[in-house]
Amino acid sequence: MRHVLSLSVTRYALVIVVIIGVSLFLLGPAAWQIAGDTVRDLPARERPRAIDEVRRTLLVAVGGAAGLTGLAYSVRTYYLSRRGQVTDRFARATTALASGILVERLSGIFALEHVMRESPRDHETVVQILAAFVRSESPVRPGRPPSAVREDVAAAMTVLARRPVRDEKNNMDLRRADLTGLELLPDQEGHSPRLSQADLCGAWLTDARMPGADLRGVLLGGADLTRADLQGADLSEAWLSAATLEETKLQKARLAEAKLDEAELYGTHLTGAVLTDCRMDHAKQREAWFSGAELTRAWLPDVNLYNSQGLTTDQLLSATCLERTTFPQGLMYDPRLLARPPVWQGASYQHLHDHPFPWPVSRADRGGAGPRRRRARTGFRGPLRPRH
Repeated sequence: MRHVLSLSVTRYALVIVVIIGVSLFLLGPAAWQIAGDTVRDLPARERPRAIDEVRRTLLVAVGGAAGLTGLAYSVRTYYLSRRGQVTDRFARATTALASGILVERLSGIFALEHVMRESPRDHETVVQILAAFVRSESPVRPGRPPSAVREDVAAAMTVLARRPVRDEKNNMDLRRADLTGLELLPDQEGHSPRLSQADLCGAWLTDARMPGADLRGVLLGGADLTRADLQGADLSEAWLSAATLEETKLQKARLAEAKLDEAELYGTHLTGAVLTDCRMDHAKQREAWFSGAELTRAWLPDVNLYNSQGLTTDQLLSATCLERTTFPQGLMYDPRLLARPPVWQGASYQHLHDHPFPWPVSRADRGGAGPRRRRARTGFRGPLRPRH
């Protein structure tokens, strides 16, 4: 202790000596050097006044520099002190997450939220910790029925869904998390929950409620969204390959450029949904509702739409690919659908080259009369069904 005190006294003494030395130098030789020939050319009685003016100017300049240095030192001290406080709060919050008491875990979760909001440099670290907490505390357990989401897991998901909008290098990893019955609703200010770019592959979201959620670019491959409420949600560019969407509510949802290949659309509500440029290759559909859905440039190859509800001819004609598509029961023999090729507007040249199709030909070119009764009734002269 005495040694430390001695070092401190020595340091302050040196600082005082340096300050005195600099002051004497500025008031003496430095002032005369700066004044230079200007003072020498003055009468002897005016020289002291001129030197005093130079000295005052030097003192003001040195005082300003010292003030700026002190301010910079104070700011640095403040930020270091604040950083230390954030680090301490961060450590205590992460410790609370491992507690066996629910209240302590909840306090740790919300403490981490404050750290994330106040410290942008810790933003992604907090996101990764909370995502790991959700995965470890509520994992999918094959062979066991889904269970209602725990309160602390729901709190962590709420914090993640309302995190500040900042650049994130990595996707939020929520793979194979059991989030059955999760509710993520707009906050008091009307901001929708945001899980964009999150990785939810293989997650269970049965009976989840996320109306209006921002799910752009979310990865939901193989996820179970049975009876989930995603009305008005933005799923643009989302990956839903092999996802289960049984009775999922997607009314007025935006699924532009989404990937729904091999997804299970059993009783799915897609009324008014935007499916522009959506890929639904080999999707399994049964009694899904498409009333008012936007299918412009959608790809529907190998999709059985026989039992679908609400589809119209104009909707299907706006799609790009109907290759090996089974039309709805009421549109099986619609002449406009049968007249168009399986791949139509918007298809890339490379795709047309790799997947050639026959264009409709006339009855004479076909060399046969075909089913005369139907042709006589409709007046249609093209092929009855798309040929492959």
